[in-house]
Amino acid sequence: MTPQLPNLELIESHHKFPGPFTFKIIGDNREDFVADVLTLCMEALKSDREFTHSSRVSSAGNHVALTLTVQVENGSEVHSVYEKLLTMTGLRTLF
Repeated sequence: MTPQLPNLELIESHHKFPGPFTFKIIGDNREDFVADVLTLCMEALKSDREFTHSSRVSSAGNHVALTLTVQVENGSEVHSVYEKLLTMTGLRTLF
């Protein structure tokens, strides 16, 4: 199943802005996966905001799960991050 872009109105109806937003990203376990995610997020937000993140590799070692929290101003910023992340090679799940 290919990850889909969430509806902007749905994002805005379920979250209070401005504030922190947490992204959950699962992708192929490759050396630069986490760095690529962080780079794309900075590009989407057009800033060098600080992110908190943690990651772990699956027990089989095939995938990496990343939790990323960033301060956002509105739902459009969240939507922009989703759009950028959906362009990644090896992305499996995004929520």
